[in-house]
Amino acid sequence: MTAGRIATNAAGVVAAGMLCTMLAAVVPEVGPKTAIAGGFALLLLLSAVVSGLPKEVFLAGYILSLTYNRQYFAFDAWLGASGSNGLYWIPADPFLFLLLGVSVWERLIGHRTTHVHRVGAPPGAGPVLPFLAVCCVSALLSQRPDWGFNDVYRVVKFAILLLWLHYNLNPRLWLVAVCTFAAAIAMQSALGVLQVATNAGSGLLSMIGLGTAASGVAAEIENRARGTMGHPNYLAPYLLMVVPAAFGAVLYSRRRPVILASAAVAALGVAGTVATASRSPIVILAATMSLVAATAVWQRVLSARMALGCGILALGLLAAVALPFTDKIAQRLEGDLTASVDFRLSYNLAALAIWDDHPLLGIGPNNSILEIGRHAPLFEQIIRSLDEYRDAANVRASPVHNVYLLMLSETGVVGLVAFLYLLASVIRRGVRGAAASEYAVRGICVGAVIGLLGQFTQQTVDFSLWYDSSWYTLALMAGLLGAVPDQAARIG
Repeated sequence: MTAGRIATNAAGVVAAGMLCTMLAAVVPEVGPKTAIAGGFALLLLLSAVVSGLPKEVFLAGYILSLTYNRQYFAFDAWLGASGSNGLYWIPADPFLFLLLGVSVWERLIGHRTTHVHRVGAPPGAGPVLPFLAVCCVSALLSQRPDWGFNDVYRVVKFAILLLWLHYNLNPRLWLVAVCTFAAAIAMQSALGVLQVATNAGSGLLSMIGLGTAASGVAAEIENRARGTMGHPNYLAPYLLMVVPAAFGAVLYSRRRPVILASAAVAALGVAGTVATASRSPIVILAATMSLVAATAVWQRVLSARMALGCGILALGLLAAVALPFTDKIAQRLEGDLTASVDFRLSYNLAALAIWDDHPLLGIGPNNSILEIGRHAPLFEQIIRSLDEYRDAANVRASPVHNVYLLMLSETGVVGLVAFLYLLASVIRRGVRGAAASEYAVRGICVGAVIGLLGQFTQQTVDFSLWYDSSWYTLALMAGLLGAVPDQAARIG
């Protein structure tokens, strides 16, 4: 064993010991969720030490913890109370800092790291830098720069994640990330289906008698899948973004184990999305899956007859499963659809009114609440009323229900253009990856590109892409797709 490996293991053992000491002190006073989270973190840390693969373990931990959609506003004592506009941390942040720490440690001890120079590709964080620059200027000019820079910090973390992926991804890390995404899809979908099957209420732990039933605001999500995302309308768009990639692996792979595993993940993902009862994601997922199949036919990896036959079989199975729930589906489709559309249209008009007052650089990131009451008092009341759940449920109040109009109102036309450039750059990376790879990796790239296009379409009636779970998942997908020509294409 090398001196560097001995030093790394020793540092890991010390860190694990410190974490065990802290857990022993606080576990008697914490609830079941905190105890489970602490145990999960300890298990990952010990796995990193024992395996000697800290980057792989912490990257997997980062991806999985992103699906626990909670925001902890722990800085009020230093920065002052700002409600949902305050600075917060998320469960994935410690894993990001651990990944950065491992890279710094390897450099200090002289351990060689993978540094990939990608010919013809932009710098790792290049796509997000224009948007970051606009957000910084807009925040400086805003009425509440402190609130603005709380969101700028989130864009900075996006850029840091892209840079880390650019300088560290190798074939093994790429494969670990893809497999962890598959595990995240399976876990969230299975939990969502179980929540619906057991009518588990608003809390995940209520399924095993440790939580409470839905009440108040939670009635909106009663008996709809939400996994650990906290709301069906966060889980469904997340699945919409990643499930088509698993389906792509099914169609393009030539290895039976890969096909079977990917098919199981894709089937669970479809079931989980349907269980959310989120209307537009279900429709868009059906369209994206069809488009992935059509692309496979076009590229001659799937016969048209096979695609048609499988499509008819899938529709038949879906109809058989949905038959007992016909009344509930009809109620969901017709019950509050008009009210939902009217609500979003009113919200969008308020966002456009704010942009009209601040056309170039917007009102400032995280600042739209300051003027939304002038254009739509009801929405200000709704957002303010949700602040009471900020600490009780560790969630942030919802912004405008259209991510593009949200960017337009808060960062202006310049910010929207920069944001669209970021989205287009991710798609470009996926197209390049598909062209440079084959078999399962190409299928993943094709599915990812189409899934992202579906997610971007969903964002015309949604804001979930700006929420942490999907926002940092977008960064991960950008890094993984960008690495395909140099790293993942080597995976046989």
